[in-house]
Amino acid sequence: MTTVYVTKIAWKSEREARFPRKAYSEAARRLLREAVKREYSLDISAYAEKKGANGKPYLEGAPFCFNLSHSGDYVVCALSDREVGVDIEKVRHISEGVMRRFVGNCTESDEENTRLWTRYEAIGKYLGVGIPYGEISDAYFVKEY
Repeated sequence: MTTVYVTKIAWKSEREARFPRKAYSEAARRLLREAVKREYSLDISAYAEKKGANGKPYLEGAPFCFNLSHSGDYVVCALSDREVGVDIEKVRHISEGVMRRFVGNCTESDEENTRLWTRYEAIGKYLGVGIPYGEISDAYFVKEY
């Protein structure tokens, strides 16, 4: 079973909102800690954080898999009993060249391109490869919110 948690970041300062890297990381860790406590009644500090061959993080010995993402004012965490990939993106313009290079196609709509990009990135994170190049089959279960 897979559970998804989303939270809005409460920026501490205007500077933090302009340079959000640390705040995103802290918010993602807090969300992961809270989700694991709620779903599994476990403390993530009991597990060593490791990285897979392509850099995908995991908690060694944990009875669950997780994936994190952030964009704009939001952070998302997916927990599952099997490998999982999650992505969240603020709607933005993605150039036609980038869309064609990574996703394989491009539309006229920024909303649709962002949706496609988010879908491909979530699948790539599931596979542990980041953004996969080219078309991806429909063999993956994707849930959009």
